[in-house]
Amino acid sequence: ALGRAPGREIRTKRNRLDPHPNPGRYLAALIPVLNIVKINLAGRRVDGDDADGIASTLSRTGDPREVLGGPLLYTWVLLAASLFFFRSAPAAVGVAQMAVGDGLADIVGRRFGAKKWFFNADKSYAGSLAFVGGAGLASFGLLKWFGLAPGFDASLIGGVLALSCACALVEVLPPLGFIDDNLSVPAAGAALALLLPISAPN
Repeated sequence: ALGRAPGREIRTKRNRLDPHPNPGRYLAALIPVLNIVKINLAGRRVDGDDADGIASTLSRTGDPREVLGGPLLYTWVLLAASLFFFRSAPAAVGVAQMAVGDGLADIVGRRFGAKKWFFNADKSYAGSLAFVGGAGLASFGLLKWFGLAPGFDASLIGGVLALSCACALVEVLPPLGFIDDNLSVPAAGAALALLLPISAPN
């Protein structure tokens, strides 16, 4: 609108990214910081000892070095979401797509994923459907919880589902070199969340 003050527009855009500039972000960030330390220590054990069970829990093969890949990157994403996008739509949606969508795709795909995608034999139709359903529900639930999605607007629900489909596609695409889906999926979700029809809290 021509009558909108430039300062107000700038503040509105900033608040969509970081609507809660309060010290709570630092408390929330403590958990991923502690996990980053624990994962680094577990992954750098030269003797392969896994007394605390971190490697066997977070890796698929049990190799301690594996946790320094995707699991460590996962915790860095959580740290960035806590510190820089605390209780914002990009953080809520990006983390939901990664934690719930990607996680469900792996679990459901392993159990029911007989039918594979034609361009990626490691990914299944069942896993992708689970991704869209789980990530969509989790994203909308977090937006509601953070007060970013008042009511049940049809355009917002459709936007969240479309966003989840896009992130599921990112997850199912073959890896592009060094880009891990623990980074590409939340990054895509966070970027697309800026297009959702929501209003930043006052």
